[in-house]
Amino acid sequence: MFDGCLQTFDGCAAHTDHVAASWAAAPVCRPGVEAEVLASNDFTPVQGLAVRIDGGEFWSVQYHPELDLGEIARLMRLPASRSLLVEQGEYSSEEELLRYSRDLEALAADPSNLELRRRLAVGDDVIDPARRAREIANWLQHLVLPQRRRDLDHVRGPRAEARYPPPGLAGSQLVGAAGRVGEPLGAPAARPGEVVVDNPYDGSEAARVRLLGASEAVAQAVAAARVQREWAAETTVAERVELCGRFLDALEADVDRVAADITAQMGKPLAASRGEVRGVRERAEAMMALAPASLAPEQLPEKPSFTRRIEKVPVGVVLAIAPWNYPLLTAVNCVVPAVLAGNAVQLKHSPRTPLCADAFERAFAAAGAPAGLVQALPCSNEAVHAAIELPQVGLVSFTGSVKAGHAVHASASRRFIDTTLELGGKDGAYVAADADVAAAAASLVDGAFYNAGQSCCAIERVYVHETVHEEFVARALELVRAYRLGDPRDGATSLGPLALPSAPAFLRGQVLDATAKGARLLCGGVETACPATERGRFFAPALLDGCDHSMALMRDESFGPVLGVCKVASDAEAAEAVDDSPFGLTACIFTSDVERAEAFAARVDVGTVFMNRCDYLDPLLPWTGAKASGKGASLSAHGFKAFTRLKGVHFKHDPLA
Repeated sequence: MFDGCLQTFDGCAAHTDHVAASWAAAPVCRPGVEAEVLASNDFTPVQGLAVRIDGGEFWSVQYHPELDLGEIARLMRLPASRSLLVEQGEYSSEEELLRYSRDLEALAADPSNLELRRRLAVGDDVIDPARRAREIANWLQHLVLPQRRRDLDHVRGPRAEARYPPPGLAGSQLVGAAGRVGEPLGAPAARPGEVVVDNPYDGSEAARVRLLGASEAVAQAVAAARVQREWAAETTVAERVELCGRFLDALEADVDRVAADITAQMGKPLAASRGEVRGVRERAEAMMALAPASLAPEQLPEKPSFTRRIEKVPVGVVLAIAPWNYPLLTAVNCVVPAVLAGNAVQLKHSPRTPLCADAFERAFAAAGAPAGLVQALPCSNEAVHAAIELPQVGLVSFTGSVKAGHAVHASASRRFIDTTLELGGKDGAYVAADADVAAAAASLVDGAFYNAGQSCCAIERVYVHETVHEEFVARALELVRAYRLGDPRDGATSLGPLALPSAPAFLRGQVLDATAKGARLLCGGVETACPATERGRFFAPALLDGCDHSMALMRDESFGPVLGVCKVASDAEAAEAVDDSPFGLTACIFTSDVERAEAFAARVDVGTVFMNRCDYLDPLLPWTGAKASGKGASLSAHGFKAFTRLKGVHFKHDPLA
């Protein structure tokens, strides 16, 4: 067909649904790069792609059910293909790849073999033909060039116009100009020592931040420790409360800038970003009100000629590592109680939202805090671990993935310092037979799809009693279909783009796995774009019924706009299913019977149990998790414990007595 090597095989519907966005991006196009579609049909715009780079020819094949499976199987077994797929982690070994290709070949010979189809997760993969232009651009950016970048270094360079001559693409006008259909999404090229954030809606540069090296991060933390010691000795809890009040005023005065930064970096609708800025006050003021009593010394029973008390002294420098999904609300859970307790804070935000740490630093500076008391720490993971080794760092507060949490905890444990870890969630809900079904559907759909489902405490699975199952699904489906995808700066948008480039492919994989195992996809479930502008990395909000725990959708954290529903026959079955998870952040029950809710709460091992609500943090209750959802607690009076250590004072007044 073409001279050259097979560049990649995309197992979109056949294996793990890893697609372009889950692989490292490289600079994309320049003059002299041409692409031609090898195959397409009404259902799938791009089946294969030929790419000519300065006269050299390379080609790539994307799998979809409409292709000849036997031909795909033979392409997979080419030496260049085998080594690439194993190298990229699509298959653990060549033996696994060969077994898979043989199954594909068998399915080509017997397409009606249901056992093979289930094993291979082959299903319908219908994509809007209008996406053809964007798919080709993404293929060029993420698949064809990066996979052989060692051999194609001569084509690497800044983004420029790319030419797509096939007549079938007439009218697409596939050029790299900003705002045009086909503009490849992905972060612009970062120079060494910096992080660049792409806007998930339009692909533009949302932020470019210089990263501190390990020595710089260490020096900054050491300097913060000097500031903290002097400041803590000179201030009272009441004065720290006043400082935090001024911080809140300064942050809210900066609301336009802060909200715009959040939206540009991670795609949250602007109205929700502004709401997040305002939401900081509720949590902070709750901790400010609790601080005097929670941080006061404990006086022991009086003993003649002795003074005895237990003081709660600051741990020193707190290293706070905050995520991108709620970059303010997750951070304030740590920053404000740390400052109230007399600590300094080094705040490292996710590389997806680095500007949010700057917002905290600016607001505390405007409030009159000494320089270095609350400080942004933009740095690499290696620099973070170097900072953890410092004796001045007394606590690491981390919110993020289970894997990263293990790494942080392991580093901190070498120094015997404490960590607070808020990790993943797979929160389950039960709609009981006596529930207000309309209220349950409204609350749970909002809990599942708010922030595009990118929340550790989002509802990701719902168990519905069989007597109200049909009504619940109908009501939920109507609500899910009402979400409007679009420009997050538009007030009419109710579901923004996904922050991470890898998210749409991952979610599609969960949906395909579920439908291959018998779930019914009621709506959504495909990668898409804003209907009006063809921009953005969106995932159409998906509702699936008939789900069970054989499906990844009901076991593994989704962190996106998908929701699985399972019918149950009893309260006991529901509680057992909700608790059948490696995670234990929150769970909820919708019922009119408080005793039923109490019985449910006793049977589920989670940090918070809700009745007739979900996805909400009451700052007077401890925010904590069970199992793989983390350790420690934030918020409430218990939230101060990690930020202090106990110090006993034992004075004997008369040495001769």
